[in-house]
Amino acid sequence: TVRSNRNWQLFVRKASDLTGANTGWVIPSAQLTFTSPAQANPVQVQNTDTLVDSGGKTAGSNSAVTYNLNITWNDDPDSYTAEHIYTAVQP
Repeated sequence: TVRSNRNWQLFVRKASDLTGANTGWVIPSAQLTFTSPAQANPVQVQNTDTLVDSGGKTAGSNSAVTYNLNITWNDDPDSYTAEHIYTAVQP
């Protein structure tokens, strides 16, 4: 939920690829995409900031991000984690 007294932008970037907790296997971030209010078509999570959403003054508005992970037959079963950094700015 965003609350702001000025215009705002929300960005995301990856800090790491998906890494298996038990196997150490890595799933490249190229297999992880997201859609959001600013990205109607699936976008790969990159090392650089990608716009997720933006808006004006608001007492509270929701911004939904939907992730999709493309698992292949070559990916090992495991519990995977990845770190993403969200940054909110006032342009």
